[in-house]
Amino acid sequence: MKEKTSLTKLSKEQNLQKWQAVVAECRSSGETVQKWCKERNIPLSTYYLRQKKVFDSVANDIDGFAEIPQKTSVFTETREIVATIRKEDVEIDVYADTSSQKISELLRILKQC
Repeated sequence: MKEKTSLTKLSKEQNLQKWQAVVAECRSSGETVQKWCKERNIPLSTYYLRQKKVFDSVANDIDGFAEIPQKTSVFTETREIVATIRKEDVEIDVYADTSSQKISELLRILKQC
């Protein structure tokens, strides 16, 4: 009796794997489900029943939501501001590690404002 149960379970798993592939193929084909099934002589009712079983099995494999702990400290990077560029109501802080190329680009953009 135990052997029969194992074979039944194996058969169900194999069938599920087969239908996972079928559903994936249909969904990635770019065709409508109706057209895709018609070309392969698969009744729509069968396809949708098997698709539901595939989706249900995936949902059952998910244990649930994992709680993500809230961060207790906020990372703040302290960098030294070496210059501040102002034009009207725009203010740009320049840090020591800012490349000259980036500064030139910012100045060019500011001229356009």
